[in-house]
Amino acid sequence: MNLYLGIDFGTSGARAIAIDSEGIIQAEAQYPFSQPNQTIIWQNALFNLLEQIPQEIRGKIKAIAINGTSSTVLLCDNFGHPISEALMYNDGRGIEAIEKVKAIAPSNHTVNSATSSLAKLFWLVQNTDNIQNCYFLHQADWLAFLLHGRLGISDYHNALKLGYDVENLCYPDWLENLPERYLLPQILAPGTPVGEITVEIATRFNLRRDCLVCTGTTDSIAAFLASGANSPGEAVTSLGSTLVLKLLSRTRVDDSRYGIYSHRLPPQAIPLPSPLQRGKLEDAVPFFSGGQETHLPPLGKAGQETHLPPLGKAGQETHLPPLGKAGQETHLPPLGKAGQETHLPCLGKAGQETHLPPLGKAGQETHLPPLGKGGQGGIDLWLVGGASNTGGAVLKQFFTNSELENLSSQIDAETESLLDYYPLLKAGDRFPINDPNLPPRLEPRPENPVEFLHGLLESIARIEARGYQLLKQFGATPLTRVYTAGGGAKNPTWQKIRQRHLQVSILRPIHTEASYGSALLAMQAINCSDR
Repeated sequence: MNLYLGIDFGTSGARAIAIDSEGIIQAEAQYPFSQPNQTIIWQNALFNLLEQIPQEIRGKIKAIAINGTSSTVLLCDNFGHPISEALMYNDGRGIEAIEKVKAIAPSNHTVNSATSSLAKLFWLVQNTDNIQNCYFLHQADWLAFLLHGRLGISDYHNALKLGYDVENLCYPDWLENLPERYLLPQILAPGTPVGEITVEIATRFNLRRDCLVCTGTTDSIAAFLASGANSPGEAVTSLGSTLVLKLLSRTRVDDSRYGIYSHRLPPQAIPLPSPLQRGKLEDAVPFFSGGQETHLPPLGKAGQETHLPPLGKAGQETHLPPLGKAGQETHLPPLGKAGQETHLPCLGKAGQETHLPPLGKAGQETHLPPLGKGGQGGIDLWLVGGASNTGGAVLKQFFTNSELENLSSQIDAETESLLDYYPLLKAGDRFPINDPNLPPRLEPRPENPVEFLHGLLESIARIEARGYQLLKQFGATPLTRVYTAGGGAKNPTWQKIRQRHLQVSILRPIHTEASYGSALLAMQAINCSDR
């Protein structure tokens, strides 16, 4: 029997889940972090998770996929040894290089942010010695390297904020011409088998020698896959340390001014509805009917306008900024060259060499080769959304887990709190307000902790609603249903508060762990290759 291992690296810790071909969990493990930005801790966590999996389970694992936090990056040498500190997803030091980014990237591109992978790359180049013959890797890339031993490989989910063109599956010309081009990884589809685990890893952890390590994804996309959401209009809100929105849309939407970006999601990557994933619709919170607009309190300073500012010059459409070059359709991006498959490929039989394009540095092909017959697989969809710095980490600054549970039970979720906060641990947010200098707003603070918590939960719910409203106004498929992942999914009071603002059904799927989504990705890779 084949089993499939998914590993998730988040902000507060790492988790692993092994599943069988039916999606049933066979083993779980977790490892809390003391400092999430240290690579030695990542390595210890990865190896500890493998050790926690029972030996009889390890011997049946056929494929492994790892997800990491989006835009968490580092530089390493030819041996895979880090030569820089790891810059986490919310690290804003890229602001020092943002003018260089803006000088080469198209306006409103996803990379035009202080926290983008590209901005961090430029910062690392400026602040790291001896970078010749080095590699720029995302967190998931480096962790996978520890298992398969191959450097310079990433996936197009992690590479989106690096500037990779997910429509045409190549680096754009404005990146190809950079002096730093040699640092950029080769990009494959998420869930592509890269290679078997090394002999050392197989021996140390009693894993199958033919166990394959696949390209991974980001933690929020893995959480989306775990939820079982599979229809345009369905979304997943991750309520973990941070707030992340992912809406499945027929239309791509990107606007760096608001921190909005879109990940490509091939049809094969979207899980089929299953009781093992989706839960029961009757468990959903009843939603308000009628065509009323959701009320959104101000998200900025007092007195500011709460409606969307104009997008561009007079006469331009304000609901959806242009996507791509002049003359292209903005409602549906092009899907590569005629006759090529642009969705996640089936990767041939085990042992074949044709499933991977050439691996290496600049000058080699970085896009996926044509796979299969033209016209198969349907049209790719898009995961549209953004990531805010607000979320559970702010709540835990003030309350313990037991206090959150106890105090939440005392909140009247049907009554709106009048406290208007913008909860942040420090200055700066990415979405729905993309401002590295946005100050936290946590005053006034009432003496009653129930009132204070109510105000925090209410304010984060407003930010979530604002985010989905922006996606709709910019042309994404309208929201129909929200699945909730992360620790916040366990709070029924918060769910009811969010319900008032979103006015759609909110469900907690059976599986909310991103590690489960990565396990599905690993299983998909093997199932596809066996066809």
